[in-house]
Amino acid sequence: MDCFQYVDPDILNGSIVHMPPKPCYCEPAYLDFLKAHDCTPSMAKNGNLMDNRETKFWFSVLKTECISRLNIRKMKYIDLLRELEEYMDYYNNTRIQKKLGSETPAFRLAELKNSK
Repeated sequence: MDCFQYVDPDILNGSIVHMPPKPCYCEPAYLDFLKAHDCTPSMAKNGNLMDNRETKFWFSVLKTECISRLNIRKMKYIDLLRELEEYMDYYNNTRIQKKLGSETPAFRLAELKNSK
């Protein structure tokens, strides 16, 4: 499958792969490829934007705050991966978010776990 040619198989194996609702993604060859790599397909419903709202928001923030400052065409895969990991650590553990009561996601998650 061409769309996975640059993905490290160790990262792909066991992943959830989100797909837009297009007929080509229902082809047996594509689904067999996902099954061979123990991937779980996830597909949005046509016309239901709420399915992807949180994912689209996350990628919008990621592109604006992280990827836009990188020259990804000249980066090695491992360097890009490191930058993304550092950004995700910052986003979850340092970046204050108004929608979470001016707390970090990690703090809010810990709060929720302790309230149970």
